Amino acid sequence: MLKYLLVILCFVNIPLFGQYLNIEPEIKIATGVNFIKGYNQVNTIRTRTYIQSDTNFIIDENRSFFWGVSNGLEFEVRLAYFPGAYLKVESLGKAVNYFALAGFELMVLTEMAFGLRFGVGVSYKIDEKFSAIFQTELKPYLFGEDLGGDMVLYLNFLLGVSAIF
Repeated sequence: MLKYLLVILCFVNIPLFGQYLNIEPEIKIATGVNFIKGYNQVNTIRTRTYIQSDTNFIIDENRSFFWGVSNGLEFEVRLAYFPGAYLKVESLGKAVNYFALAGFELMVLTEMAFGLRFGVGVSYKIDEKFSAIFQTELKPYLFGEDLGGDMVLYLNFLLGVSAIF
């Protein structure tokens, strides 16, 4: 019985055999402002400069909805690493595409913090394989060992390039 079920599933999934995966790496440099509550007021501090590397995984060139993984590295004053994952929705323009993304990050310092990642941006196609990217992100870090009792909110601006393989 199991053999017949396997044969039926193979015929049902025939269209899936033709799928292929596009990998689109992005590299961006970023800074911004973070908001920290302390002493009964909200303090604003410039976000440390960091490099963000996102990798988009696009199945069958369906650019309207896809997912990706991210890696970030702060290199100013301290060294911090923040891996994460996200879902991305993108418009289907010829030269200019608008996008929105939502995901999560884990910031690894000497201590750890967990946060969410929400962003909007625009990408401009330079040629067939390369695009320039401008992105704005809002990152609320909700809890972690180094946050104390309050949330930390980041508003960052990213500028970078992407390539399609």
